[in-house]
Amino acid sequence: MTAFMAACAAADTQQCHASPPPPPPPGIPEGVTHMFSTPLFRMKLVEPSNAADFFLTLESAILDHFRESVARCEEIALGAGQTPSDRFFSLQRDAFERDEDSFLMLAGGEVAAAFEQLKSGWLQNAQQYVAAAAGEEAAEAFFAKKLHMFVWASVHEGCSVHTPHVHENTAISGVFYISVPDGSGALVLDDPRGL
Repeated sequence: MTAFMAACAAADTQQCHASPPPPPPPGIPEGVTHMFSTPLFRMKLVEPSNAADFFLTLESAILDHFRESVARCEEIALGAGQTPSDRFFSLQRDAFERDEDSFLMLAGGEVAAAFEQLKSGWLQNAQQYVAAAAGEEAAEAFFAKKLHMFVWASVHEGCSVHTPHVHENTAISGVFYISVPDGSGALVLDDPRGL
């Protein structure tokens, strides 16, 4: 079982809306709330003092790697219905299954340092989530184990979408948007009970 899955998304997009979308409804307050039967935890990650540089470093590394992946897609035929973004995800998932480091770690230097800082923030927030949803004792027991954390990057261009999916065999899932240009769609969470 993967203990924790997280996605960081960077966008290299064009506007998909003819006119600006309406303002979002008031957000879910920070902390634990419930959607369907699932406890949701919304929390700002611990922001580094150099947040703008931090996000730009990660976004640039993700977009560079995505573009390299797209160039390889032109050499290797995509599967039926597969998009460059799907292929980018598959390459990252395959590397994780081979127990290889993320391309963000392999980049070294400030990219790897920023990625480590982001993962550390995710883990702190995940522990707060488990403590709020199931109690301090459960959080301590869960995080005492060796966790397998799959983190991948997603890039959407034009009007691309991330298709509905389920994170099977995963205790905690999360998403973090590094860049959300004007006109981008919203995060949609479907009822996992299939209602």
